Amino acid sequence: MSSVEARIKIDELVRRLASAGCAISDELPGVDVDDTVLMASKTIFSWKGCVFLSQHIVISEVSDPKVQDLQQLFDIGFSAAKKVNRIPLLRGMQFGYVVIPVIVAEVVSAEVLDYVWKAPSNRWCLIEFPVICNARTGESWCFQGTNLWGAFIFSDLRQFVCQFIE
Repeated sequence: MSSVEARIKIDELVRRLASAGCAISDELPGVDVDDTVLMASKTIFSWKGCVFLSQHIVISEVSDPKVQDLQQLFDIGFSAAKKVNRIPLLRGMQFGYVVIPVIVAEVVSAEVLDYVWKAPSNRWCLIEFPVICNARTGESWCFQGTNLWGAFIFSDLRQFVCQFIE
């Protein structure tokens, strides 16, 4: 099921994320041995809200993904993120998780595009920012709007996707 284009794209993503200081892991809870799921993790401090953000980019290859595949990848990433990142905070400091599920696909359906284009769910201290990449064309899609909640963070996430994923 693995295509050469998808493998090249995933290797390129991992190389870029590792060069950005992300820790790369392939041992994630809830993942079948046959599946290739990688996670790149990094904790950053954002002056936009004075918050520590634990970023986790979860990458998988699915030839013809469904919305459920992105949701499952998010769940895997959030579960792993809670185990990976335990940092002590000074009193008054804020902390949040950013999980970016990235699927490298051969075929991208309209349903999946609609899902990644819509505004991410509003959750307290947790941001889901799904991205879909076409292995053949190299195109990537994610949310491009600006919601009132999370407006500061979404611009940073789009910049991150442009710099390291597209």
